[in-house]
Amino acid sequence: ILGYNNNADTYVQDCKCSSTINRTGNNNGGIVAICAEDKIMQIERCEFSGTINGGDNLGGIIGLMRKNKDSASFVKNCKFSGTINDAGQRVGGIVGELAKWGQIYNCISTGTITGLFAVGGICGRADGEGWTHEDNQENKVENCLVWGGTITANRKNENGGSSAVVVGHTSRKNQLKDCFRSSGVVFNGSWNERPYDQENSNNETNLKCTPITGTDYYFVYHGKEVLDADATASDKAAELGWDTSVWDLSNDVPVLK
Repeated sequence: ILGYNNNADTYVQDCKCSSTINRTGNNNGGIVAICAEDKIMQIERCEFSGTINGGDNLGGIIGLMRKNKDSASFVKNCKFSGTINDAGQRVGGIVGELAKWGQIYNCISTGTITGLFAVGGICGRADGEGWTHEDNQENKVENCLVWGGTITANRKNENGGSSAVVVGHTSRKNQLKDCFRSSGVVFNGSWNERPYDQENSNNETNLKCTPITGTDYYFVYHGKEVLDADATASDKAAELGWDTSVWDLSNDVPVLK
C-alpha cells in the first residue's frame, strides 16, 4: 500500500491487504515497506492476510521502522493472518525491523512465518538495527498475542541470531510487557530451544534469557503461554483491555471492525 514515507510524517489507518507480494530485495511489508529515519509513522487498525515471499527486514504490516527521536512511531491494533515464505533475517508477523524508540501495541499474529534468523511472531528484531542487546533502545512491545500459526527459523549457525515466538532478537532493556502465546503455536527454531515463559522487562528490570552454550546472539522474547485450554484469543484480548470500538471480540479470534 505504501512503499516509503521519505520526507513526511505519515499516518496509515484502516487498511487491509490480501495480495501476494514477491520481492527479491529487502525492506518489504504487507502494508508499509519502510518508515524513514526521524519521520513519524503511525499505523493503526490494519490487517494483512496475503502472502509475502523473500527478503530481509520483512514484516506482515511494516518491514523496517527506522528510529524516531520523538518516540512517536508505532504500530497499534493491527493483525497478521497471512503467510511469509523464504524470508531472510529480521522477519516478523507485524514488524520486521524495529529500530530505536519504535513501539508495538495490541497486535495479533495468527499466520505462518518462515525465515533464516531473527524471526518472531510479532517482531523480528528490536535492537536499534544492531545486535548489541544491552543498550536501552526504548522499544515497547506490549499487550500482543501470537495465537496458533507456525514460526520457523531455518539457519543452523548458532551465532546467526536468535528467533522466538514474540520477538526474535531484542535488547534486554526494552519494555516487553504482557505478551502471550497460545499452546497451539508451532515454533521451529533450528538450534533455538523450546519456548519458555518470561516476565515483563524494562530498562530497570532487564529481560531474563536462558543462555545456550556457544551462542552470542541469544536474546529472545517468547512472552507467556496461555495455559487455559478453553481460553480464546478474544478472551485474552479482553483481559488485556483491547478496545472494543476497534475489535470485535465475539469470535474466537479478534476481528477488526
